[in-house]
Amino acid sequence: MADLLADVDAKNIQYLYDEVDYMTCVFKTYYTIPYFVNKRFKNFVDNLGGFGKLHYMAYDYTRGNDPKKHLILHYFALQSNSKDINISKEESDALWIGFIDLISDKLNEEE
Repeated sequence: MADLLADVDAKNIQYLYDEVDYMTCVFKTYYTIPYFVNKRFKNFVDNLGGFGKLHYMAYDYTRGNDPKKHLILHYFALQSNSKDINISKEESDALWIGFIDLISDKLNEEE
């Protein structure tokens, strides 16, 4: 979960950095104004273009067997010491749906 928070915060900070001149100001703003931390998942989804865009992006990155684009999928396949690192549709669906469900749960917790 800490890795997810780091990724979400990084995307949100990147979005703020595009609007502010100094990184120190961005960090101070992000971590001291309760809105940013208390609504980090809402901001993350909004910064990506909305839940529909997130849904599409998650779907896109959990489909296929290109080791560069689908690195996370291949990482888990390689951990199993299997010679076949191709990802099945069922495995892709599980990751995609699990990620979307987790983000949805986090959005609901922020309300």
